[in-house]
Amino acid sequence: MLCSERNAFWQEHQTAVKNYIVAIRELVVLVDHSATSQALNLAHLQIKAKHALCDAAEASLLLHEAEHGCQIRTDTLPIA
Repeated sequence: MLCSERNAFWQEHQTAVKNYIVAIRELVVLVDHSATSQALNLAHLQIKAKHALCDAAEASLLLHEAEHGCQIRTDTLPIA
């Protein structure tokens, strides 16, 4: 069965993953520029928070799939 709700959960997960990657890249920039330990600690906290959001979004997606046995609606995906 095709499901637009699953598509929304999938997109939410993809956004969370992209934000997590951005946070890691920001940490790399801080390390490259010898940032203060306070700035590095804050960056690590942000990474942990974004990782938790990724986990939560993935859990929501998997739960929805398990409860509904659905697939992504390919007709609603943006064309790259």
